Amino acid sequence: MINERVGAFEVKVDVLESKEAGWMAFEVTAAGMGPEPIFMHWGVGKQRADEWLPPSELQSRTTPPAERVQGAFQTPFPDADSQGHRKILIEIQEDAGLKGFQFVLHKRPDEWLKAGNNNFLVDLMKLESNKCFMSLVQKAIKAAPDAKVEHWSCGGATVAVLAKPSSSACEVQVLVDSTMHLILQYGPAGPDQRWASSTRLPLETVEGTVTKGNVSLTGDAISKYLMFVLHEPSSNQWLKDGGRDFAFQIPEMPAAAPKESFAPEPRQRMQRQQSQKLENHFEEAIKEEPDAKVCSWKVPGTDMELAVLATASEEDCNVHVLVDCDADLVLQYGLAGQDRAWKSSQRAPLARIRGSKQRHEAFVTIPAADVETFFMFVLHDGAVNRWFKHGAHDFEFELPRHEKWDQAKKEAEARRAAEEELRMKGKKDFMASRNQRSAKSDISFAAFELDDDCGSIDVSCFSSNDKSAAHVEIRAWLNPKLNDCVMHFGVFAKPNSGAWTSAKDYAQVKWPDLVKIDEQACQMKLSKMDATTHGVDF
Repeated sequence: MINERVGAFEVKVDVLESKEAGWMAFEVTAAGMGPEPIFMHWGVGKQRADEWLPPSELQSRTTPPAERVQGAFQTPFPDADSQGHRKILIEIQEDAGLKGFQFVLHKRPDEWLKAGNNNFLVDLMKLESNKCFMSLVQKAIKAAPDAKVEHWSCGGATVAVLAKPSSSACEVQVLVDSTMHLILQYGPAGPDQRWASSTRLPLETVEGTVTKGNVSLTGDAISKYLMFVLHEPSSNQWLKDGGRDFAFQIPEMPAAAPKESFAPEPRQRMQRQQSQKLENHFEEAIKEEPDAKVCSWKVPGTDMELAVLATASEEDCNVHVLVDCDADLVLQYGLAGQDRAWKSSQRAPLARIRGSKQRHEAFVTIPAADVETFFMFVLHDGAVNRWFKHGAHDFEFELPRHEKWDQAKKEAEARRAAEEELRMKGKKDFMASRNQRSAKSDISFAAFELDDDCGSIDVSCFSSNDKSAAHVEIRAWLNPKLNDCVMHFGVFAKPNSGAWTSAKDYAQVKWPDLVKIDEQACQMKLSKMDATTHGVDF
C-alpha cells in the first residue's frame, strides 16, 4: 500500500490477513532507522481518510501496545530483525466506520519524519475498492507461500510483485489494479539499478480492473534487481515509484548443483554476420560523409537483416536504422557506456520506405552533450509480441566521436549545475514562505507535491477584511525543467461530489481570464512571479 523512501530511510505499509474475524490488519515497516528509539505517531479519520483524530482503544490497537499522547497515539518500534526491519502491527475494527489512518515517525525529542511534506496516509475507503485486488494477491501468496512479495501505490494504480526462485529460474508475477490499460516494461539490473536490457509485456485482465503479467527470469536475467515501469500508450503516461523506476530486489537463488568442470566457460557474444546488401544501401551516404560509421547484422534464426549508419556533427549525432523484413516493427533504443548498461529507453516506430515492401527505417538524433559510447537497441513485433536481439544480447553499435562533444558535455553539465542551483534556491524560498501562507488562511489551506520533483503547490483560502468574500491564492514552485504550464481545473457543484463542472457556470466567482475546454473543465494561465514561482488569484 505504501512504499516510501525518506532519505536513507524506507517506510512500508502492507495489508496482512487478519487472524481475528472482524478486524483489518496492517504491518508498518521501517528500515534504515538505526537502533535509536523511534515511535509511530498516529491518528485516524472518521469523516475523511486524511482527518486526524485520536484513536479509540475499542476501534484500533497495535503490537507493541500504543501510548496515548496529546491528540494522538504513539507506538514504539521494536528492535530490528535480521534484515534491519522494525515492524509494528496495527489492527482496526471493520465496523468502526473509520475512513483511514495516518502517521509520522518520531525520534525524541523533536525529529519528525514524513512522506515529503505529507503524512503517511492509508485510505481505508480505497482499500475497500481494492478488496478484489488484495484477494487475488492473497490467493497468489497461498499458491506460493515462500515467494517474496512487495507492494506499491502510484498514479492511481496499485502494484504487487511476487517472486519465487528455483534452482534454474525465478518466476515473477506482477499484479496491477488500475482502470488504465497498461504495459509492463521491465529489465534486469545490477546493484547500481541501471537497466541491462528492456522488454515490454502487455498485461492480461484477471478480474475487474486487475491485470497481471508473468515473467520467467533465467540466465543473465537473474540479477540483483528487476527494474520496471508501467506504460499507458494512448496517453503516453508512465507510472513510476515517485521519480524513480520501480526496483524489486530479486530473492536469493537456491544454490545450484556443482558442475563437473572446474571452471565455467565464459559466455561469448555471438559473432556478427554482416549484411552486405544493406551496407550497400548506405554507399552514397558514406561518400558524402567519409567519417560515418556503419555496422550491419543478419539476425540469427530469421531472414531479417539490418544496418545502422551514424554521422557526427558539432551539434549532434544522427543515427539511421535500416531493417529488411516483412513485419511492422518498433525500435526500442537507449544509450550506454562501456558497461553496455542502458541509461534510458525510448521507442520509435520503423517507417516503411516508399516503394519497398521489405525495408523499414527510423532516424534518431542525439544531442552532442548526451552522446555515450554505445547505441543499444532491440526490435519488437507487436503483432506477435516477439523481440529480436543479437542472440542472447541486445544489438550494440559503437557511436562515432566528434572533437567538440567533450566541450559540449562540459557546457551542458555547467548549465545543469546552474539550473540545479536556481531550482534549489527557488524551492527553498518557496518552502520558507509556506508557513506564512498557511497562517493567513483562516478558511482552508492545502499543499500538494507533484511527482518526479516537478514542483509544489500551495492553495490558500482566506476571508476578506469585511468577511463578505473568500479570496483564493494559488502559488506554485515549478521545476525549471518544465515548459510553460496552465492550470486545467473544474469546480465541484457540491462538496465531495467528485464531478467536475465548468467554472464558466459560476458567475459569482471573479475568475481571471479563463479558456473553456469542455462542459467540465477550463484552463487559466499562472502568472510568473519570479524565476521559479507562479501564481493566480481569484
